Amino acid sequence: MHTHLSDGLRSPAEMVREAASLGLSRIAITDHDGIDAHLDPSLKEIARAEKIALVPGVEIDCTLGDLHVEILGFEFAPEAGPLAARLATIQAARVERIRILTERLIERGEPLDSEHVLPPGTKAPLKVHLYRALLQAGRPLPGGYAEFKALIASLGPVASIPVPTAAEAAAWISKAGGYALLAHPLYYLRAYPAPRLAAAVRAAGCVGMEFLYPYDFAADGIPTAQARAGLNDLRAAARAEFSGSPHFSAGTDVHDPAEWKARLLCVQRWRREFPRSASPC
Repeated sequence: MHTHLSDGLRSPAEMVREAASLGLSRIAITDHDGIDAHLDPSLKEIARAEKIALVPGVEIDCTLGDLHVEILGFEFAPEAGPLAARLATIQAARVERIRILTERLIERGEPLDSEHVLPPGTKAPLKVHLYRALLQAGRPLPGGYAEFKALIASLGPVASIPVPTAAEAAAWISKAGGYALLAHPLYYLRAYPAPRLAAAVRAAGCVGMEFLYPYDFAADGIPTAQARAGLNDLRAAARAEFSGSPHFSAGTDVHDPAEWKARLLCVQRWRREFPRSASPC
């Protein structure tokens, strides 16, 4: 799940309490390019009070060959190794990019207030924050996020975010005592066939992938039949590449607690169809 430290809509404490209200017992906060939630000792106390096992997690934007992917890290020690320092550098670049884009949008006459684009406490801002701010300011975007992306592209180039390779991200996670998985791999089958993807993931230092995911959630998701076929291909490729014992995880990737229950039901449905048959995470 994601919190307002990156592109989620609620604080880490709110997400823990929401998880408890849903009857969950084990959760992972996986903010984009940040582990700040797990550096806050008060959150551990809240999780303990709610009887929630809080797993340290992160989702890092990476490159894998010619693909842009996201690598999940779990069970690391937040204070250990270079992970926190490397992510802080990425966060600083993200903040600067949003600052520049906000200034350019304001110069264009867009109805933004530079002081209120980001929710208080945001550490790793994404472009979706600008999209939300424009909508909240009453800016019509009938073409949705595609229209917004075209608007951002029209502003000209900005300094790029220092995106690590998947191997670099996996190494940071490993040095902090954790393990790395490829997030929502089905999306990448559009570019890489399953055997090639599994081989690249293993070569990068990952131990498996986030297998179960609400791929066919909502109208813009992957059609169920296509998702089923892709999951079968991924399962076979991962077993072959990881000598029969890949680590598989299940995640809902929630940003808005309002959609959490429906996403959980979707993942549970996939779990019944693909019962746990590999090393669970």
